[in-house]
Amino acid sequence: MKIEAFKVVASVIIALAFCAMSELLAGESLTNPAGSNGFPLAGQPQVTGTARPRAAGISQQILIDKINFKETTLSAAVSYLRLKAQKLGVSNFNIVIPKMPSREPVVDLTLENVPIDVAIKYLADLAGLHVRNDPYATVLEMKPAAGSGKAGPTAAPVLSNVAISKDPISKIIVNKIDFSDVPLSDLVSYLRDKAQKSGAKSFNIVILRMPDPEPLLNITLANIPITAAIQYVAESASLKLRREGDIFVLF
Repeated sequence: MKIEAFKVVASVIIALAFCAMSELLAGESLTNPAGSNGFPLAGQPQVTGTARPRAAGISQQILIDKINFKETTLSAAVSYLRLKAQKLGVSNFNIVIPKMPSREPVVDLTLENVPIDVAIKYLADLAGLHVRNDPYATVLEMKPAAGSGKAGPTAAPVLSNVAISKDPISKIIVNKIDFSDVPLSDLVSYLRDKAQKSGAKSFNIVILRMPDPEPLLNITLANIPITAAIQYVAESASLKLRREGDIFVLF
């Protein structure tokens, strides 16, 4: 009798532990449960929804209380500002560096109680980069070489707000990606798979000219239309982008 009673009690304890673990896992967020390479684990739900362009003047309303960068890499400084914006409730504040200088800049910068766009401006100045404001991201890009004859950096083509509202592909939202040293082809495959699993069966990305060697990309984005994500992938790989229906061509 004692043995049978022990088995019953043990069965109840195991069942309760299993239920508790199931509830814990059910409540766990699967938003980009990435490994070290930034790729989500298999079975991640595809997230679609609405991503709005940043409100006009939002970068002047995000106040950074204090910055004290000492010999800080540009990527670390940018990550700090991005995180600050998100903690202040602006989840779609993206900062993109399509092409990091061959020798990553290290900056010293101390500021207090300034809008985030002011902090970004001085970071860009210290790094020798130009600031470009797109609807879904602030882009730090290379300045034209002296004597190149170019007036200045040219904004990459971005879909207008009207076009985005009417474009089914642009309604596919990348809720979060964080890639480090990922081959271009792998990143393209990830975006293609995400779009197709979200219902865009005819969506394709074609790379007409793969650079040699293949670029390894570093890119972090949140709550952005997949069309804009593709644009920044193309820029990061130093490729041009054109669209032919539901096919995006990198060349």
